[in-house]
Amino acid sequence: MAIASQTIPDIINSVDINTLNDMGSKGMFLNMWDYIDKMPETKKAFDTYAELKPNKLSDDKWFALPSKVPHPNILKSAIDFTTMIRGDVLKKHNLEHPKTYDEFYALLKELKKSYPQSYPWVTRIKTDNMIFTLAPSVGLNYYDGSDYTIWDESSNKFVTALDNDNFKFLVDFMRKCYEEKLLDQEYAICDTTQWENKIVSGQGFFSIDYLIRTETMTNAAKAGGNNEYVLESMLPPATTNGQQKVIGKNVPVSYQGISAKAKSPERLMEVYDWWFFSEEGSLVSFFGQEDESFVKNGKEISYKYSDGAKSITDIASKYGTDYYGFVGLVPGFFDYTINFKDDPSIADVTKQTYATYEGQTVPSAPAVVYTGDAMNERKNYVANMKVALLGELDKFIMGKRPMSEWDKFIGEFNAQGYDKYIESKNTMLK
Repeated sequence: MAIASQTIPDIINSVDINTLNDMGSKGMFLNMWDYIDKMPETKKAFDTYAELKPNKLSDDKWFALPSKVPHPNILKSAIDFTTMIRGDVLKKHNLEHPKTYDEFYALLKELKKSYPQSYPWVTRIKTDNMIFTLAPSVGLNYYDGSDYTIWDESSNKFVTALDNDNFKFLVDFMRKCYEEKLLDQEYAICDTTQWENKIVSGQGFFSIDYLIRTETMTNAAKAGGNNEYVLESMLPPATTNGQQKVIGKNVPVSYQGISAKAKSPERLMEVYDWWFFSEEGSLVSFFGQEDESFVKNGKEISYKYSDGAKSITDIASKYGTDYYGFVGLVPGFFDYTINFKDDPSIADVTKQTYATYEGQTVPSAPAVVYTGDAMNERKNYVANMKVALLGELDKFIMGKRPMSEWDKFIGEFNAQGYDKYIESKNTMLK
């Protein structure tokens, strides 16, 4: 709405990169590359890190400021969602983390049997994000969750995931779980507050959420008097052609744009050069104040907890750190790592989370920047097909549409231009 009204503030956050490129080309956003000679840290970063190259529209045009650029050294930045389960409940019933989908299904059934009023699988992140998280576990490698495509290495192009048997298996598995009330019947509409209540109160036991949620919810339950509660990380189950891994991101979490009407663009670029692209700015924006919210031992970082900040999430809230719009390059780009193994201040459940997922990622799909006709096709997909596709997937999961109509469903969206959109996407590959 702000962009449409052409009354944007100097800085606007969480904007799609293609929107920034499109409107920037029309004069709404600042071409930051015009100031690159006054941004030594930024120029060095673009010359050094291939991850930043897709952020530029062309050699001399740069409208999208990358926010929270992930790095494998900082696992919290590289992984969005992980699978997690009530460890204390598993221990009570002598149950183990499932390694296969058959074991996962059997575990959910066992939990439902022991707690009939529960829905063992509860979530707040909706279908597309659940599929994104579980994609590697069923063999959907190089999966792009933004448009249900897969990067096919053999042909060097994107292909639809919808006609992939692994994708269909995942949807059908979720359908079976929903039908048998193993998956929360409100999964499609459950908000954060409702989910928190369910996962803490024992209305659900398995979930998919942000990496650090294990610590957040464990602390919340214990604050409420349940000292036995442990929400622990588990690797996702896997099919015979899948892996017990999740996708490691290679693109920024979000993007910022700078208004072309900003009165002091030189000063803004000077600030961003330090804030988003220098080593010092990276440490401040991600970890906070040295010796107050973190301590540094060479290139190893330990969080510093206090009475008002007893978890990593608390530290972020108290000091205003690690927020999407306030971090550029994460400290991993400067060789920093988090000491989660030996740091006595880090909670045991967080140590378990990091230990579980360290090294357990697969690459994400290549980043794509759209221009010209492909940009128009992308706009059409986002405006007319994306929400409708998700809605049809939910119909299959909820049993409102039989799986026998799967091929018909694919044909319907190809008739609306979905296959044409994928063709246009492939023209943008560099």
